[in-house]
Amino acid sequence: MKKSKLTLIILFLICIAAIGLSLIFVKIDGIPIRSYFTPAHLVNTRDWLVKNFGLWLPLIIIALYIIFNIAGQATMFFSILCGYLYTFPSALALAWIGMSIGIASSFICGRYLFRDSFENKFGNSEHVKMLNEYIGSHPFLTSAVTRLFFVIPYNIQNYAYSCTIIKPFSYFAGTILGILPITILNVACGYLIRTGGLKDSAEVKTITSILAVIMVITIIIFIGKKKSKKCIIKAKQPMINDNQIAGKHNGTK
Repeated sequence: MKKSKLTLIILFLICIAAIGLSLIFVKIDGIPIRSYFTPAHLVNTRDWLVKNFGLWLPLIIIALYIIFNIAGQATMFFSILCGYLYTFPSALALAWIGMSIGIASSFICGRYLFRDSFENKFGNSEHVKMLNEYIGSHPFLTSAVTRLFFVIPYNIQNYAYSCTIIKPFSYFAGTILGILPITILNVACGYLIRTGGLKDSAEVKTITSILAVIMVITIIIFIGKKKSKKCIIKAKQPMINDNQIAGKHNGTK
């Protein structure tokens, strides 16, 4: 294991230990910190954030999406936070927009602002080679499917795609569609934590059902195109072999 990775692991463990000890021993106005994480205190915190920050709060959340995506860190927690703070439709819109802008920011950094650095790091990787293989014939579907099924971890995808041959429009369109199901799931988690269950989540079920149908259709199209391409290649193979044999005979005459 490299020293840098070992150092990061040690720092991570120290942070976890510090947080744990703080929850146990640290007090604010004589009240342990852990008491502030009860449902009643969390509701009060939510109301305070929404009331005092107003329109600034969504902008702060979008800024966090951008920063964490550029830094290659997980952003699912912000989607869950959106679901906890707002109504489901508003939370979904905010999380979807924030996630899309964050991913676009990392793509722009990788392809245009720091291209040389990221090409040196990802340009010859197996991930980029695999993506380029499919992007050539199905750029939009490749982007959508890799997002849908986590074929490659998101933080790696964000920069790996910037080193591929994919055009920005195909990448953004496929990504925006592909991240929607997981965004709905994360927002729903936060929403259900706030509401306390599934009793008020008919809209969650409806949107999730619609997206499930879209996912199935996308998969069928992707698989169908892939199989048809293989069939065409197999059909052409005998013709190529016959032409090669005919060419050899003509050369011997």
